[in-house]
Amino acid sequence: VCAGKEIRFSFHVSMPRNTILTLLDAIRIFSNIANNAVEACEKVPVSDRFIEITSGNDQQWVTLEVLNSYDGHTIVQNGKLITTKTESYGHGLGLEIVRDIAENMGGFVMYDTDRENKVFLTRVHIPHVPDKAG
Repeated sequence: VCAGKEIRFSFHVSMPRNTILTLLDAIRIFSNIANNAVEACEKVPVSDRFIEITSGNDQQWVTLEVLNSYDGHTIVQNGKLITTKTESYGHGLGLEIVRDIAENMGGFVMYDTDRENKVFLTRVHIPHVPDKAG
């Protein structure tokens, strides 16, 4: 998809261990965030399009981080990002799905926008489950 839309794409992610995250929920998180990133990139000039996806692992959290270009426009209502599509019905659900999955596991999602540089960052934090041996 990225090649066809001329989006520079880099990806370095490993499947988290020691969490209650199921493969299905991991796919739902990844696909919703990736689809949003692709749509955001389509709104900027080809020379500025990029998506970088990485994951991290520390003692408490598994983190998925997606950094992508966007047009610098966001709509926030009551602390939540709202779709910028003119036809909002049926859109904007992906971020809610991601947030619900993370929060149901005791995690959280953070969004950060750099309007000047037109960069959007999404971080999904999923807690590790305690090691039963320790």
